[in-house]
Amino acid sequence: MSLRKTLVIMHIFWTVLSCASTDKENRPYGIQPSKIGYIPARMGVAPCLPWPAKLTKIKGMPLGNLSAQDTSLLCQDFDAFIASSFDNQPFMKGLSTKFVEKLMVSANMKSSIAESISEKWQHQSTDCNQCSTLSSFYIESIAHRKDWQIWLAQFSAATKGADAILIPLILHYSKENVDDRGMTVAKRFASAALLLVDTSSGELIWSGGRDAEVVNKTYGEDPKAKSLDPPNQEELRKRLFTDVIWLAFPGRQIYK
Repeated sequence: MSLRKTLVIMHIFWTVLSCASTDKENRPYGIQPSKIGYIPARMGVAPCLPWPAKLTKIKGMPLGNLSAQDTSLLCQDFDAFIASSFDNQPFMKGLSTKFVEKLMVSANMKSSIAESISEKWQHQSTDCNQCSTLSSFYIESIAHRKDWQIWLAQFSAATKGADAILIPLILHYSKENVDDRGMTVAKRFASAALLLVDTSSGELIWSGGRDAEVVNKTYGEDPKAKSLDPPNQEELRKRLFTDVIWLAFPGRQIYK
């Protein structure tokens, strides 16, 4: 057995152990214990979405400070990464985002996925305000909502029986300049995540996520310090969108 396969198996074991021992507000990314061994037969891939502004903030999650256009460009990079991640994966049966959107129009689903999630996931007084991870927030605040479950059933019917939906999210996207003991640091940073949701129940099957940042540094006396820019989005994309985000995804094959 290769080292990489061994590490993946260890990650799955750690995820199961963590889910069993971690409180409900701090569930880690990974496969849900009740879904081990389950591989969706047909999943619809949603377009990447920025974290909806009307949602309760996940505890400890930074607020993004870049424009909607900047976040949209990062989402486009995420969409392209996800599409390429289905190559040579015989057990990952995904319906492309464009095909999903076409099927939804044909089924007369009037609202887009982004509009539907923004509406169905709106803040409620019963939301988990202490949840510090996306997995916990979804399980405790979203999964049980009846209007969300109804929409998922409609989505499944529109997509000819998709038993899961893969939802990519940019949780935050920011840049900032800070003074680090006389050194000017300009950084660009973001957090991306994936939710795989059962369309028959709203239950979370699997989640994955990754944080990344890129920095430029110069000494404070440098004339360019005040106008120092962080590395560009391309540099961030290379660090943010890597195979690590797919760890323990149901049915995903590891070839390296």
